[in-house]
Amino acid sequence: MFKARLLFEKTDTAKYISNLDLMRTFQRAFARTQLPVGYTEGFNPHMYVSVLLPIPTCFEGRYELLDFEFDAENIPENALEKLNVALPLGLLAKEIYAPVDHVRDIAAAGYEIIVEMDRGFPKNTDKAIEGLFNEGPVMVLKRTKRSETEVDIRNYIKSLKVHTDGRKIVIKTVLSAGSAESLNPEYLVKAIQNNLPDIEIDGVFYIRNGIFKQDLSVFR
Repeated sequence: MFKARLLFEKTDTAKYISNLDLMRTFQRAFARTQLPVGYTEGFNPHMYVSVLLPIPTCFEGRYELLDFEFDAENIPENALEKLNVALPLGLLAKEIYAPVDHVRDIAAAGYEIIVEMDRGFPKNTDKAIEGLFNEGPVMVLKRTKRSETEVDIRNYIKSLKVHTDGRKIVIKTVLSAGSAESLNPEYLVKAIQNNLPDIEIDGVFYIRNGIFKQDLSVFR
């Protein structure tokens, strides 16, 4: 049995696929390829696939990871090409390789948040946003599985840069991820709306573009 890791993209209409449906989509795609993918043992065996860091529905993912197994000693020839033929629009398999890092080593994720304002932004909006997250606490009501707790989200931000692009503000940030200390980038937008009322947001798009270890090296 060969343990394998798939690096893939989730864009276009595929960003609307939920995590559970995403795993089913990959299971069906693997079945269509007739590749020797491994199954779980037991009374009701099923194809083993596991998304390492599920991404929220409607987010684009440029660096997504899925673990599975081949019932073989190595990666079958043309496995990547066969899988891409079987995948729907918006899902693109980029690389299949033997896992390097353990899932418990995931500590952060990189995001690009694109904020749109139809009427344009007030002067120095980029500096105002950077100042918000660099000066003093930024308290937001953070939802957990059991309750809601007010937290300072600055504790979850590893890095953050802002720049303007026409009628768009682009926020590039690295946030804690992979544990109970993870932070959804939607909380940053919520903090902007709560603390910077002059910024009237008309649309927001989220792109995840990296998964990292504690030292912010790329998770493989």
